[in-house]
Amino acid sequence: MALDDDAPEFEDSYPGGFIGDDVEASRPDEDAFDRGDDLEKHAGESGNPEYEGDQDGENDDEISGAHHSRRKWPWITGAAAIAAIAALYGVSGFMMSGTTPAHAVVSGVDVGGMTRQAATEKLNEELGDQLVGEHSGVILDVALAADASDGEALKPFSFDSSVLKPEINAQATLDPLVGFSWNPIKIWDHFFGDSTSVARTQFDAEGSQHVLQAISEHFARDAVDASFAYNAESESIDVTPAQTGLSLSESQVLEALEAQWLNGSGKIDVPAELAQPSLSTQTVQEFVETSVAPILAKPIVVHLGDAAKQLEPNVIGPWIKADTSKATPSLTLDQEAMTAAMPEHFPDVVKEAKDANVVIENHTTPKIIESEDGVGVDVADLAAKIVALPQAESRDVDALTVVQPAEFTTEDAQNLGVKEVVSEISTPVTADSHRTINLRVGSQYISNHVIKPGEQFNLQELLGDVTAERGFVNSGVSVNGLPAEGMGGGLSQVATNSFNVGYRAGMKDIEHQAHTTYYERYPMGMESTMWIPDINVVWENVTPYGAVVDSYVEGGRLVTKLWSTKYWDVDYWIGEPYAYTQPTTRDNNYPTCIPSSPGGPGFTVQWGRKITREGSVVEDVTNTWTYAPHDGSRCV
Repeated sequence: MALDDDAPEFEDSYPGGFIGDDVEASRPDEDAFDRGDDLEKHAGESGNPEYEGDQDGENDDEISGAHHSRRKWPWITGAAAIAAIAALYGVSGFMMSGTTPAHAVVSGVDVGGMTRQAATEKLNEELGDQLVGEHSGVILDVALAADASDGEALKPFSFDSSVLKPEINAQATLDPLVGFSWNPIKIWDHFFGDSTSVARTQFDAEGSQHVLQAISEHFARDAVDASFAYNAESESIDVTPAQTGLSLSESQVLEALEAQWLNGSGKIDVPAELAQPSLSTQTVQEFVETSVAPILAKPIVVHLGDAAKQLEPNVIGPWIKADTSKATPSLTLDQEAMTAAMPEHFPDVVKEAKDANVVIENHTTPKIIESEDGVGVDVADLAAKIVALPQAESRDVDALTVVQPAEFTTEDAQNLGVKEVVSEISTPVTADSHRTINLRVGSQYISNHVIKPGEQFNLQELLGDVTAERGFVNSGVSVNGLPAEGMGGGLSQVATNSFNVGYRAGMKDIEHQAHTTYYERYPMGMESTMWIPDINVVWENVTPYGAVVDSYVEGGRLVTKLWSTKYWDVDYWIGEPYAYTQPTTRDNNYPTCIPSSPGGPGFTVQWGRKITREGSVVEDVTNTWTYAPHDGSRCV
């Protein structure tokens, strides 16, 4: 019984105190004494004058005294009852504050009616082995809203729970079970109801920090808008569904781990914060149906001048894109892809622009090959007309031509100032005719290319693939200082000459590497080998003028010249060799090994250059290189 709820009802039922309807019905005379009008009525009927006019009040006192004596006992009885119930209520609440509920079960452990200390000891004893032993691979499931799963289940996350060093958090576990309360429902449940809960845990701060971070990173993902793309294989539009963004709060993850660690399921549900994409799957699907599908429903006939070309849906499909910068997508076409396709579809109309170039004619005279403007299709206009097809009555589209100017014009070439030889070198060729073929072919690939100010000469890029299909042949190469054969053998001579014309003209040396062993046809130290793709020759044009390499075989020598306008004053030098070492014979297991006898010695040499501009020194560098001796090769 709740005294604070029921007591006012008893007070209203009778002015005299704690009394019920049954008592009231059995005492009609007492009611009469409590009402003045009824008292007068009874007095008149009896004819007793003492009741009417007694001025001394003797009879009134007598009657009043009798009346008050009858009214005291209900009040006393009611107060005593209230006090007894309150005392019982307080005792019950006090008993709650010291023990767990009578039928309390925590994570399967019966702790009913125990003190905090006893319950704590029992939980630690019976749940200690479960803290880690049964959770060596805890699985986390992220709870998603029903409309945010994107139809794809999230991959659960597992981890080694021992790093958390979990312990029973007795205080957090028992606080909800042990404590004083005035709530009658809690009091009743404490003594007579069932109480089932999960023990809470606590973790090592350092270990949990790393685990929480790993969990958050595992499930984190950005919201992704729905999109579409043309599928060339099926010749249809594929819609990629939107993806809801997902993030986890580390504090919420920790709370979930602490609360659910010993729930007995082996899984822990973690709440997720969701971020909705800007473009839903439904929005993009509707866009495809209304704006894209009609364009690809039938072929389109494009008229360009006197030419007409029917473009099938599989031609237009790859061009289609969507502008998703706004809430509602809009259709666009890939104009770069359209431009690239126009020469194939309109070969008689479209003409590619040609850039100007500078070539060295007859190895003696720079000549400018003039640029030519091209004719192209106004793809922006054509794209707009194709996009408007769903509203058009016809599938015929009129295209417009535009002039496509050259990127590097004749005037640009004239302004480069390629007019004179600024550096050159010639090195003797060998009697190996195959090697000479490689020198001629390689020279053709590197010659007559303009290296504009700020651009780089890159030997391997200019040579391209060194294959038989591109004119190269097998010839002698050096592998780890020992002779062998390989495709393009001899191109190291092209590398040496290419490095030298750049170096002697004052260009910036970006990459080169001298041979392991010295060959007399090259300048000591100031030379370079080449090995694709590891060893290359690269230099940068650091003048305000253009530069053109001219390389060719003539008179038993490989001649290489650099044409430009003289800008730097360069003094290059090579010192005398020293610190000689003698050769020996080594085993050679290279597949194309060539046996040979020991050759010349190894040595060290210094070389360098000094660059000035109008009397000011820009560079003054000394380099040192050590050659190994020409060891003999014993093929094994």
